[in-house]
Amino acid sequence: MQLEVIPEVFSPNNDGHQDFANITIEIERPAKTSIHVYDKTGFIVSEICESELINQNAHWVWNGLDQNNLKLPVGLYMIVIELTKAEGKQEILRHPIVLSNHY
Repeated sequence: MQLEVIPEVFSPNNDGHQDFANITIEIERPAKTSIHVYDKTGFIVSEICESELINQNAHWVWNGLDQNNLKLPVGLYMIVIELTKAEGKQEILRHPIVLSNHY
Protein backbone atom coordinates (compact mmCIF):
# COMPACT_ATOMS: atom_id res chain seq x y z
CA MET A 1 0.00 0.00 0.00
CA GLN A 2 1.31 3.42 -0.90
CA LEU A 3 0.06 6.90 0.02
CA GLU A 4 1.30 10.11 -1.53
CA VAL A 5 0.27 13.68 -0.65
CA ILE A 6 1.67 16.41 -2.89
CA PRO A 7 2.51 19.05 -1.93
CA GLU A 8 2.81 18.56 1.82
CA VAL A 9 2.62 22.34 2.28
CA PHE A 10 0.08 24.17 0.14
CA SER A 11 -1.53 27.59 0.02
CA PRO A 12 -5.15 27.58 -1.17
CA ASN A 13 -5.08 31.30 -1.98
CA ASN A 14 -6.03 31.05 -5.68
CA ASP A 15 -2.71 32.42 -6.91
CA GLY A 16 -2.37 29.50 -9.33
CA HIS A 17 0.59 28.00 -7.45
CA GLN A 18 0.06 24.96 -5.19
CA ASP A 19 -3.54 25.82 -4.41
CA PHE A 20 -4.57 22.18 -3.92
CA ALA A 21 -3.26 19.04 -2.23
CA ASN A 22 -3.29 15.88 -4.36
CA ILE A 23 -3.89 12.64 -2.49
CA THR A 24 -3.01 9.41 -4.29
CA ILE A 25 -3.31 5.90 -2.94
CA GLU A 26 -2.25 2.58 -4.43
CA ILE A 27 -3.55 -0.65 -2.92
CA GLU A 28 -3.34 -4.29 -3.98
CA ARG A 29 -6.98 -5.29 -3.41
CA PRO A 30 -10.28 -3.40 -3.45
CA ALA A 31 -11.27 -1.57 -0.28
CA LYS A 32 -13.92 0.83 0.95
CA THR A 33 -12.13 4.08 1.61
CA SER A 34 -12.92 7.08 3.80
CA ILE A 35 -10.70 10.16 3.94
CA HIS A 36 -11.06 12.86 6.57
CA VAL A 37 -8.97 15.88 7.48
CA TYR A 38 -8.48 16.60 11.19
CA ASP A 39 -7.32 19.80 12.85
CA LYS A 40 -4.79 19.90 15.70
CA THR A 41 -7.54 19.34 18.30
CA GLY A 42 -8.68 16.10 16.62
CA PHE A 43 -11.85 17.58 15.12
CA ILE A 44 -12.88 16.50 11.60
CA VAL A 45 -12.79 19.66 9.48
CA SER A 46 -13.25 18.12 6.03
CA GLU A 47 -14.57 14.89 4.55
CA ILE A 48 -12.87 14.11 1.26
CA CYS A 49 -14.66 10.81 0.67
CA GLU A 50 -16.83 8.41 2.65
CA SER A 51 -16.98 4.64 2.06
CA GLU A 52 -15.89 4.96 -1.57
CA LEU A 53 -14.94 1.63 -3.14
CA ILE A 54 -11.55 1.82 -4.83
CA ASN A 55 -9.82 -0.95 -6.76
CA GLN A 56 -6.08 -0.34 -7.02
CA ASN A 57 -5.30 3.32 -7.67
CA ALA A 58 -7.29 6.38 -6.67
CA HIS A 59 -6.77 10.12 -6.61
CA TRP A 60 -8.48 12.95 -4.73
CA VAL A 61 -7.90 16.68 -4.47
CA TRP A 62 -8.33 18.71 -1.28
CA ASN A 63 -8.87 22.43 -1.70
CA GLY A 64 -8.15 23.46 1.91
CA LEU A 65 -11.79 24.18 2.66
CA ASP A 66 -13.88 22.85 5.53
CA GLN A 67 -17.22 21.01 5.41
CA ASN A 68 -19.03 24.32 4.81
CA ASN A 69 -16.68 25.35 1.98
CA LEU A 70 -15.01 27.95 4.18
CA LYS A 71 -11.27 28.55 4.11
CA LEU A 72 -9.49 26.89 7.02
CA PRO A 73 -6.90 28.73 9.11
CA VAL A 74 -3.20 28.36 8.40
CA GLY A 75 -1.75 25.44 10.33
CA LEU A 76 -1.01 21.75 10.60
CA TYR A 77 -3.70 19.21 9.70
CA MET A 78 -3.80 15.43 9.53
CA ILE A 79 -5.19 13.46 6.60
CA VAL A 80 -6.57 10.16 7.87
CA ILE A 81 -7.42 7.38 5.42
CA GLU A 82 -9.45 4.40 6.60
CA LEU A 83 -9.45 1.34 4.35
CA THR A 84 -11.84 -1.55 4.94
CA LYS A 85 -11.08 -4.64 2.87
CA ALA A 86 -13.64 -7.24 1.77
CA GLU A 87 -12.76 -9.59 4.63
CA GLY A 88 -13.41 -6.77 7.13
CA LYS A 89 -9.79 -6.00 7.94
CA GLN A 90 -9.29 -2.27 8.51
CA GLU A 91 -6.14 -0.24 7.95
CA ILE A 92 -5.57 3.38 8.87
CA LEU A 93 -3.02 5.68 7.23
CA ARG A 94 -2.12 9.14 8.50
CA HIS A 95 -0.28 11.92 6.73
CA PRO A 96 0.38 15.46 8.00
CA ILE A 97 -0.29 18.44 5.75
CA VAL A 98 0.25 22.16 6.24
CA LEU A 99 -1.98 25.00 5.05
CA SER A 100 0.08 28.11 4.43
CA ASN A 101 -0.62 31.72 3.37
CA HIS A 102 2.13 31.70 0.76
CA TYR A 103 4.26 29.16 -0.95
